Amino acid sequence: MNTAAKRWKQQLQYELQGAPYESLIDTTGEVPILPFYTLENVKYSHPISVETQIAVPLFVSDKEQTLQRIALWESCKVDTFALTLHPKQNKKEVTEWLPPHLNFVIEDDFLAASLSKGDFLSPQFPFFSPYEVDTTLYANAGASKVQQLSFAVAHLQEYSNTLKELGFLQGEFFVKIAIGDVFLLEIAKLRALRRLLSEYFPAQTIRIVAEVSHRGLSLLKSTYNEHYTAIACEAAILGGADYWLAKPNTFFKKQPLAQMQNDVAKCQEILHKRKAAQANGVYAVDTLSDELYKKTHLALQQIEKAGGWRTMVERGSLQYQIKMNAQEEQSLFDTEWLQNLEAILGMSLYSKKDWDFYPFLSPLQHKALFAPLRPRRLWEPLEKKLLRSQERTEDMAT
Repeated sequence: MNTAAKRWKQQLQYELQGAPYESLIDTTGEVPILPFYTLENVKYSHPISVETQIAVPLFVSDKEQTLQRIALWESCKVDTFALTLHPKQNKKEVTEWLPPHLNFVIEDDFLAASLSKGDFLSPQFPFFSPYEVDTTLYANAGASKVQQLSFAVAHLQEYSNTLKELGFLQGEFFVKIAIGDVFLLEIAKLRALRRLLSEYFPAQTIRIVAEVSHRGLSLLKSTYNEHYTAIACEAAILGGADYWLAKPNTFFKKQPLAQMQNDVAKCQEILHKRKAAQANGVYAVDTLSDELYKKTHLALQQIEKAGGWRTMVERGSLQYQIKMNAQEEQSLFDTEWLQNLEAILGMSLYSKKDWDFYPFLSPLQHKALFAPLRPRRLWEPLEKKLLRSQERTEDMAT
């Protein structure tokens, strides 16, 4: 350990007043987070020079309205779009009337849809490059960082193999991943993902699309969601995502266009201040990224031994692994808030009259052939209790 590092450690031990230095090491996750890092901790560095761009989601139900929205966003310096097609829209026809210069991806990952429904769905033909591979479900369902990374790579392997079996030429892939608010680990996660993709798919052109994870969003009447999303956006930029997909943080409400424009403008402000290159050579980022990469590499070997992504999904072992981690996360989250009862009692939530969309996990409306993987927010159990209390208070007041 160099002289500066020794001085830091001595200072920390003095401040601890007899408590062990190890008490400062966060061991709750898959990789320990140290109170500080030095060059001695760095085993591998993976510099990234990507400059993140903003993308926006568009629901395509009408040609003229879609073209107007595209023109409006282009006037706001946004030129990349994630398109969700209305069921009555024909994929081939839509691609023919879209502007030829447009940078877009159609959101139709049949594997992600299969996993969430509990039944393998047939691919929706025709296929168009770029192909979307949506791995956000893993984070939103409570997967650990290593699980997110390993299942994302295995997911892409399965998607790529399916294309080959169907006789489609390999093209460009847009891999979508969800980002939470554990700032340092999210930066490291994205950098580990880029390294993994470059090694497992060396001949493919792959773009990483990051969006905010719903896992940590809440119904709180506060700026909580706004700050959570801003942290995720900044982590995505420093982590080296090719695109940040700007989505509403008020997941339970329809967002007016003006509000969406305001949110995108805030993301653009962050983009002006932050670049991925700023995190290059940061000891903590390099160390954590390398540790996540190594653990993911081992996890991928286990997935291969288990028969691959599809076999694990059919047997339910992928879902079970994520379920176990999600339960542990939930327990830690609940315990943390129960220790802050006064803060909980002072919280105010958006109630039913404010919702356009049901914000909680709803029961399955169909019979599943295998265990589906379903997203669930950490705040849900606590919110339900608070809403019941809030409703009783409102009833008494009336």
